[in-house]
Amino acid sequence: MCKITKKAIVPMMVVVFYLIYLYVLMAYFWQNGWVIRGSELTASNLKLRFLFDFAGYLVMVFVLILVTVVQEKSTKSLGLTSQNNYLTGGLLLLYLAMFVGNQDFTLKGFYQAFFYLGVVAFSEEVIFRGYLYGKIEKEYGFLSGVIISGIFFGVVHAFLPSIMENASIGVLVREMLSEVIGQGILGGAVFVILYKKSGTLYVPILVHGLINYSGVLLN
Repeated sequence: MCKITKKAIVPMMVVVFYLIYLYVLMAYFWQNGWVIRGSELTASNLKLRFLFDFAGYLVMVFVLILVTVVQEKSTKSLGLTSQNNYLTGGLLLLYLAMFVGNQDFTLKGFYQAFFYLGVVAFSEEVIFRGYLYGKIEKEYGFLSGVIISGIFFGVVHAFLPSIMENASIGVLVREMLSEVIGQGILGGAVFVILYKKSGTLYVPILVHGLINYSGVLLN
């Protein structure tokens, strides 16, 4: 039987507290009518949209990076390394090509491109793969790291849809459970494999961004 260690509990508790914070923030913004969809973005509400994205996603990432740099003098343990520069560069060029191909050079178009890569993909990969998976994998190995980080990764995707539908706690739990296997564990496993094979978190960040942004092109 695996012994539960402090090195595993601490990162899981950090992510639990982050998810609680994120859920409360999302609910607060929604109740006040401050949640701005990408299609609704204008110059007048850009600051509010960025505040939501920064407070909900990027603050946690910056905290993790800062703490890691202070403790380790490097971001290597988070996977933010310069390995596989050619692959990383190629994926970045592909993302730029998709942006140009979308032919939306309005404020909304630029922010969507930034959001899917610089906010969603970057924050989720750092939090769930670079930080949580990395800590769990060191203690319990690849499979445990994939499953535990995947569970948290799946759960977060049920938050905003449930809030926007004014769903009950029971519905929220059901939505979270439905997200855990597919988008959570299986989807997370793909990003972990990309991370481990490439040696850098920038590869799954870019692939994650490409997948998310492709939805814009298909609409």
